[in-house]
Amino acid sequence: MKLFYIYIGGKTTTSLIELHDVRFTIGEKIEEKRVAEICETLRTLDAVDDIHAPASYRQQLATVLPRRALLKAHQRFIGAAA
Repeated sequence: MKLFYIYIGGKTTTSLIELHDVRFTIGEKIEEKRVAEICETLRTLDAVDDIHAPASYRQQLATVLPRRALLKAHQRFIGAAA
């Protein structure tokens, strides 16, 4: 069993990682279903409408793009460890 620590956040000069920003999952590997659940919490982000995209589209991206990035990073990690 392994403990995976997942943090999804931004970067600013005053960024702090706090416990409520972190999700943990335990297993032999990170399951896609668990990553999707974690990333789905990002749908509640405050997003703005503008001429480029509606808020709903930005909220959708906030769930999809981190999920893809986490799964790809995990696959790379598994490949490097093998």
